[in-house]
Amino acid sequence: MSSLGDPNSATAIPTFRIDGSALGADVALKQFQVAVEDVFSVERTGDDDPVVVDLLSWHLGKMMLGVFRGPPLIFRRSAALVATSGLDHILIQLYLEGGFVGATRTRSIRVAAGDICVFDLSDTLETRSSCFANVSLLFPRDEFRPFLQDFGRLHGVVLAAGDPLTDLLGEYLLSLTRRAALLSVRQAMLAAGATVALAGAVLAGQPADHDRRIACGQPSDLRRIGHYVDAHIADPDLNAAQIASHLGISRSALYRACESAGGVANLIRGRRLTGAALQLADPIKRERISEVACQWGFASAAAFARAFREAFGISPRNARERGNALVAAHTDGLVDAQGFANWMRFLRTT
Repeated sequence: MSSLGDPNSATAIPTFRIDGSALGADVALKQFQVAVEDVFSVERTGDDDPVVVDLLSWHLGKMMLGVFRGPPLIFRRSAALVATSGLDHILIQLYLEGGFVGATRTRSIRVAAGDICVFDLSDTLETRSSCFANVSLLFPRDEFRPFLQDFGRLHGVVLAAGDPLTDLLGEYLLSLTRRAALLSVRQAMLAAGATVALAGAVLAGQPADHDRRIACGQPSDLRRIGHYVDAHIADPDLNAAQIASHLGISRSALYRACESAGGVANLIRGRRLTGAALQLADPIKRERISEVACQWGFASAAAFARAFREAFGISPRNARERGNALVAAHTDGLVDAQGFANWMRFLRTT
């Protein structure tokens, strides 16, 4: 994938690379697992295949763009991961080679080369791939609100290869990957806006799906709990008793529902930290760190700083500085797998 540009260029936007041929299959897969841990758990299918993970990704300010290649893998986004990651993002993938079969909570999915698939990361999914190569886009949900209010209906939708709009979007995405390494930071953010506009227009034109092959049930208790926590996140006294009372469930049922997320307190803390991280990374929002801590329900700035460092490995002040640097300056360095994971946590709408 060297034709996609030189990530070491002095004018390169922030870049992450996993070179599987240099690292070896096991190390490359481990780095990939760390990099995407907030999106999927990833494991090999067990098939004996010589293909190794290869990844080249760019941070475009309010969008992440990547080209991925890999062996047969299983990707899972469980209810627990949905609850604890706090990602409120949309994932769009163009498959260049291979494909996958899988399911969301509401539909089964089959994707082949040339297809484009769409995932709402506020919901669950599981897929099993063949050897594959794809182009992936990750956006905060709010970017799509001018085009789509109910993105959930598109979770797991597949845009078939050969459709004029699918091919138009696919050719644009390929063109973007070929030029991403040449963009300045300002150009990258403009390109991200153009990409959202095109993808949003294409997706808004998709008809309502009346042919789901898996019965659509009610949202799980864990998702209901997560929505309630998000709506009351600023309340420092938010606790299990309050949640159970307002949702009309017993505390024992609440504890069972949150067990896979590490418990009620862990779910609340994770949502608070993710929201605070996104706010700190936004250069337009200039609240004091103590004010950010208060807005996200932390009892004190000191408690917030300790929890933030434990979760992300950096201080809130450093998180803000990194967000500002993305807009203010170029970078000529590659980030590591943990840095890539933090990109997703700090990805913002501007």
